[in-house]
Amino acid sequence: VYYQKLVEQILNKNYERVLCLDLQSHKLYRQKDLQGANLNFEDEDAEAALDKGLSLNMAPEEREKMRRLLQVPHLQEELRDKDVYTLYFKGADRVENLPGKPERRRKVDVYYLDEHRDVLVLLQSDVTEVYEEERQQRERLAAAVTAAEKANEAKSEFVSRISHDIRTPIGIINNMTDFAMADADDKEKLCHDLERIKSSGAFLLSLINDVLD
Repeated sequence: VYYQKLVEQILNKNYERVLCLDLQSHKLYRQKDLQGANLNFEDEDAEAALDKGLSLNMAPEEREKMRRLLQVPHLQEELRDKDVYTLYFKGADRVENLPGKPERRRKVDVYYLDEHRDVLVLLQSDVTEVYEEERQQRERLAAAVTAAEKANEAKSEFVSRISHDIRTPIGIINNMTDFAMADADDKEKLCHDLERIKSSGAFLLSLINDVLD
């Protein structure tokens, strides 16, 4: 009976593997093929099928984690308050027709077949292209953030340096103005003070023009 329910749920959807786990018999029913509106299944022991699936389809570093996540008690706990539990894992092979031949990425959607909650459905799909697009977007975003940080550092360094350079002639102008007022009765010293003020003013104007440029 639940074969027809499965057909109705997955027909016209792009799943590369369809599995049904009967929680009463502990049998796993694996899709052999999907032709039109007919699903053909073969059954096998669930634990043996899990071992086989882990070794054939998953990267070695993913296997122990996925073994824990695919245990029936864990799946039942995850589905206690949600309709679908989704897992992602890295495959054991690479996608040869994508740039860079990335490691294959897959998604497994797990849910109960119906309200009786005695059959778990596992639908596996290949999400490598989507994963690669998101990875490239993350890399582009990270590059943009790095560029922005470098630009901000350069701006801060520039402001710090130019602030120091501007303060120097302003300090000279202020000091020489004080000297000029003190040397008002000494024409030679006064002229020297004014020359320093003029020179510093010209340097300050040059700096401002450089900043504006």
